[in-house]
Amino acid sequence: MNVNEMKTAWQRWTSRPGGMRLDAACSKQYEYRGKQHGHPSTYAFARFDCTPADDLSFEMQAEWPPSQGAFYRGLLQDAMSAAIVDALVGVASPRTGCALKCVEIKWDEVCSSPMSFYLATHAAMSALRDEEKWSFIQKTKT
Repeated sequence: MNVNEMKTAWQRWTSRPGGMRLDAACSKQYEYRGKQHGHPSTYAFARFDCTPADDLSFEMQAEWPPSQGAFYRGLLQDAMSAAIVDALVGVASPRTGCALKCVEIKWDEVCSSPMSFYLATHAAMSALRDEEKWSFIQKTKT
């Protein structure tokens, strides 16, 4: 099985009926600070409003600094999306019943990068997964 076949199999596995739904709205945030100041992947802050929903969704409500072009903003949002899927979906009991809105970010012109936003988002989503109450939901196949 090559990597694309494994991704397809993973997608089938994680989209199976069932999952967990967030029981109550909450806010999660994380400020990532790496150990080597001045390195391009050592700072990011992200805060999310999280609400119960039928399906997992992500909305970027916070605005990136104008110094970041559209292509780079896309990379940043892709990194955050990957972190959300890794922390909430790529687990034994997928947490797919919540809507996420990134409502605040903090950016450092030297120390922020897609990787630092991946790490901040992953930490915030891990806290959401581990600290909040979730209930089992049975999804019907359509």
